[in-house]
Amino acid sequence: MRELSESRQVYDEIDAIKRIAPAFATNCFSLHTRLQQWLDRKLLTGIRLENAFLLFQQDEGFHRLHFFATEPNALAAALGAKETTTYETVVCDIVGRPIDVDTMAGRFEGHGFHRYCLLHRLTRVNASAESATGGTGVTLATPEDSAVIVSALRQHFDPRAEQLPAASEIDEAVRRAQILVSRKDGKIAGFLYFEINGQTGIVRYWFVDPLYRDAGVGAALMRNFFERCRLTKRQLLWVIESNRNAIARYCHYGFSADNLCDQVMLKQRS
Repeated sequence: MRELSESRQVYDEIDAIKRIAPAFATNCFSLHTRLQQWLDRKLLTGIRLENAFLLFQQDEGFHRLHFFATEPNALAAALGAKETTTYETVVCDIVGRPIDVDTMAGRFEGHGFHRYCLLHRLTRVNASAESATGGTGVTLATPEDSAVIVSALRQHFDPRAEQLPAASEIDEAVRRAQILVSRKDGKIAGFLYFEINGQTGIVRYWFVDPLYRDAGVGAALMRNFFERCRLTKRQLLWVIESNRNAIARYCHYGFSADNLCDQVMLKQRS
């Protein structure tokens, strides 16, 4: 296990695995967007094994595992290595088609992990311009809002399942005009954190304060998001399978499940 301080250290290890990979296996598909933030905050350690590179990211109270292996069996062997037992609590996301994810999850279960929760990806094909009318009373978040947003995320979301952003990420999202807020009675009643990547709009977090639910706050935020995505081809998000209320609301806005899921695995030393 070694602490990582430079992005080149990470990419060199990944490239070395890819060069000999007959069926490259990974759960990290957008590493470049967050790698430098993790390195700057000294959150990363890595293990290079014969046919796999395991990257551990320190989070609040646990470590998140990002894996890169020549093929699934090589990953299974890596999970059994004694070096992987360093941390008390490890969380790992397995992303893919349900049948492939289920098979991979079985490999993790053979090495002390259990299935923590399942998320589904929901997708919405962009609707007509007529339906993309922005919600009223919604503005962009300001730097003064960051602390309230961070607090709400920590209080109402599951860090193991939903990969909560650090305070610095929220500050950056505010600077990039990626967080919408709705205010009631002089306080933030709800917010929607989003990204637009090319032709895709992504809902990262949609939250309404329990005191203001069923008051049109969530609807206004979502309509404003749709308006900002009017030139994209689709919108997508991830939602926990057991959160039936959220799924129903997303379906109301035209989202539906596609063929991609995220099985969150958890390992805790007894």
